[in-house]
Amino acid sequence: MWPVLLPLLACSGGTLRVDPDALEVCEDPTLREPPPEWVDIPGATFRMGTDPPVIADEGPAHDVTVAPFQIQRHEVTVEQFETCVRVGHCSPRPPGDGCLEGEANARFPVNCLDHDRAWQVCKWLGGRLPSESEWEWAASGGRADAEYPWGSAPPDCTRSNTNQGDGVYSCDSGGLWEVCTHPAGDTPQGVCDMGGNVIEWLYDWYRPYDVHPRDGSPQETMDYELRVMRGGGVGSDVVPRVRQRTFHDPHFGYPGSGARCVRPIKAPR
Repeated sequence: MWPVLLPLLACSGGTLRVDPDALEVCEDPTLREPPPEWVDIPGATFRMGTDPPVIADEGPAHDVTVAPFQIQRHEVTVEQFETCVRVGHCSPRPPGDGCLEGEANARFPVNCLDHDRAWQVCKWLGGRLPSESEWEWAASGGRADAEYPWGSAPPDCTRSNTNQGDGVYSCDSGGLWEVCTHPAGDTPQGVCDMGGNVIEWLYDWYRPYDVHPRDGSPQETMDYELRVMRGGGVGSDVVPRVRQRTFHDPHFGYPGSGARCVRPIKAPR
């Protein structure tokens, strides 16, 4: 079951008061630094995975129907997460080497997130973590033949900040990029960095595709205590292909782990 959007308890005087289980928060600009940018992703039925699988867990390919939704244009930033901590909705990250913080890193993707903190910041921003189906559909840009978020060209440092699958960091910056600074890697809809920078936590528990939901919802049955991650990134040997899956212990954040949020498109009143 998807989480249900619940009403706010109160919203006045710039005070954040949110039902603990709600996914929406006050639209108070003083609590958004900067406000999230959302990109519309149309609903569709698409072929998820690969057949035959490039990697074993990418198959069997199967049809999935997703409802329209919005996805953050860029990964959650240091500034957004630190504001969430400051107003008391996110738990601070434990200190760690390589964990970005402070004003100088405001426009970099927040890293060192475990799954709980990724969930907390998405809830505070008015959304949730993507299902695996939603993430793959958004990363494909609506193209059945998309190998990477930007198209078919192999990853290079104009498009993708990643180890590119060889375990060796090969771009010149020596670390993460500020969000949305390499538009050659964007999807056709303008979503940035889905093929690199931080690898992104998703909602789903990791399970084989033969038991994967066909309605776009997340996998909520747990076989192993592992959550899905997507997108490749610095510190990861995952190739930033649209359909490549990986997983991680949800209790552990590391310098390459971050988040991007989604939210449903509300019907007009």
